[in-house]
Formats: sequence, structure tokens, C-alpha cells
Amino acid sequence: MRFFNTILVIVLFSSFSWSQYLDMNDITVLLPLPKTGEENLLIKPSDLTRYGELLFPSQKLFVGFELDVQARRTRSTQTEDFRVIGIRVDNFLRQLYINLVWQKLEGGKINKLTAIHSTHTIFELPIFLSKLEELNRKNRRRFSQDRLPLQVNPTIKAEGLKGPYYQELKKIVMAHISPAFKVTFRTSRHNDGMSGFAGWELPINLNQPSINQFSLIPEYQRGEEPFNNWQTYLPFTYLQVINKLYSNIKTVGGFPPYATKNFQPLIENVDVASTLSERELLEMMGRVYMVENPRVIPGVVQTECLSCHFAQQVRMVTFKIRPNIPFVKFADRMVFTSKQYNLQNLNPVQSSNFTIAFGYGLNTPMWSQRVINETADTLETIYGSRIPLSSIKIRGAH
Repeated sequence: MRFFNTILVIVLFSSFSWSQYLDMNDITVLLPLPKTGEENLLIKPSDLTRYGELLFPSQKLFVGFELDVQARRTRSTQTEDFRVIGIRVDNFLRQLYINLVWQKLEGGKINKLTAIHSTHTIFELPIFLSKLEELNRKNRRRFSQDRLPLQVNPTIKAEGLKGPYYQELKKIVMAHISPAFKVTFRTSRHNDGMSGFAGWELPINLNQPSINQFSLIPEYQRGEEPFNNWQTYLPFTYLQVINKLYSNIKTVGGFPPYATKNFQPLIENVDVASTLSERELLEMMGRVYMVENPRVIPGVVQTECLSCHFAQQVRMVTFKIRPNIPFVKFADRMVFTSKQYNLQNLNPVQSSNFTIAFGYGLNTPMWSQRVINETADTLETIYGSRIPLSSIKIRGAH
């Protein structure tokens, strides 16, 4: 009987006609900052799945280095103040999964760039999506948010974290989320603000130092580097791990299907845009547009952390430095477009040196064009065809 029920669910799901009640802010949910005393309304590292498992073994992963040098707390408890500030439904090759974005709250504020991402498969995906649609169908009786660009979720911003929308959304997520199959993180050096990235494919051997088990960067041209960026951005203070964190990637953004140049020089020092030739800059911007287009380079499955986080800032600052170069026309075939969903970018600091793709920087909400495009691409995946969707662990998926 159980086998029959499973087959029935798959058949129903493969032929289900979605009502298209989901929009940009329904599947990429940036939460408003909690009021003082409301921090525990957000998802915590100690929260359990419906089967009683931790979302990820945070106290055993983050040892051997410090997420926040100034916190002066034992390394086994340094994730205690992290909370989920962003919830995303993402996709790769019609596999849907949940990304949780964790940042550190201090007195209702976020003052550090440090962030953790955990990636989870979805139990009973058809039921999960049906619940999301029903939640948002009811929500539209009270709030109209169709065709709105990505922003702090407007319903939760209006109702607060104690309101019915967030409370129901959290219940849905926690009822259908699996333990993480990937955890990545970003941390920053306090002396100069340089950032670094690292991460693990789970499970790892929890009896061995987690710092020796970093995953490799998944990219078109697979290399031997762990999740991190250029050596000038090394985040760690412990000399014994420095040799593990050097990176010699020569193809930022993955091995391209077009004749474009990597934009590593612009990441290292965007001022070189004033001296590079027009052709070189056009080709570099072509690679930037590729990184921002999930149809060309589908997520961190085929590129590394650094490119997705730096692409928007590199593009915007380069446009300011060389405004007379026809970047958009040159890269037209690589730019992501959507006829159905609103791709407007309301990020208030797009051209700043903040390279947060989704979350908060010094209490300012931020989202990158890549995240906006991924959100539209996921919606088009859900509603675009009748090919069955599923949710499985995908190596390399971000």
C-alpha cells in the first residue's frame, strides 16, 4: 500500500497543473530584522527537522578557526547567535531544494558580513509546493504582491514575525526540510575587511577535524581548490590552514561556452577598468553576465562562490568607470531575461563594495541580480512545463 501511495503521489505531481500563486517574494523570502526579543522567532541552529535531526551539526563543523574573532567565545558555541534571515527555494536541473541564509544577530542588528548557507532537500515536494501555494493564495486576499520585484518580504514586513504569514511559512519549511547536504560560509577579516569562503559536502567524518574536509569548488573546469577565493582575501588567522586556502583559479565563473575573459583582475582591483582595453572589458563583462545568468551557468554547480558574490559590484563599478562602452549590447545574448517575472533590482547599494548576495550588510537589506535571476528561473522551472520535479541531494549544488 505504501508503494502504491508513493506511485500515486508521483503520478499526481507529474500531471498537476500549478495555479501560479507563487511569485518572486514567495520563494525567495528575505525576512525583516527582528525586534529586540524576537530573535528566537527565527530558525535557530538548534532547531530540529520533523524526524528529530539537527538542520546541520554546527557545533562540530565550525571548529579550528573563528567565525568572529571579536566574539571571544568558545568555538563550539560561536554559531549560537546565528539565525535564518533568508529562505530560498532554488533549483538545478528540475531538482528543487531549500537554501537557508544564516547571519549573526546582535541586539536585533546585523553588524558583521559573516554568513552561513545551508542547503537542504525537500521531503514530499508536491505537498510542500501545494502548501506554499495555498499560503500565498490566502495571503493575496489581504495583500497584493503579484509582479513585485524582490525585496524584504512585504507581507512579513507588514505583519511582523509574529504575524500569520511568517508563522505558517516557518511551519511549512520545518515540516518538509531535510538535514543539510551542504554547508558553506563566508567570513571576513577584521583588520582589513577581506572576505573568504569555504564549505563542506555533508556528511563529513565528525571524528576528524572539519577544517581538513573542505569541499572542492564545483566548476566547469574542475580544479583542486577548496571553497575559497583569492589568497589576498584569506579569512583565516591560523597559519596551519593557510596552505589549504590558496587558490589559482584562472577561469572565474567557470569554463565558458563563449570566448570571454575571466574577471579576476576586476575583483582584485576594479580600478584597472580605467586602463584595460575596450575589448578586454567587453569580454570580462560577457563573463559577468554569464555568471548572473542561471540558464548559462546554473549556480555554484558550475562556478565558485567568489564569482556570484562579486559579479554585480564588478559590473556596476566598471560601468561607472567606463560609461561609454556598449557593455549591454555586446553581452545581449548572455543577459538573463524573463517576460513573466519582475527582474528590477531594488538593492540600495548595488555599486558599493558590499558583496552580499542575499541578506543584510550593516542592517541594509541586499540581494544581487544573480539571486533575482535565479528566483525567476526557479519560478519558470516550477510553472514552465509538465516534466516532474523532484528533490535529491546534488553534489555541488549551492
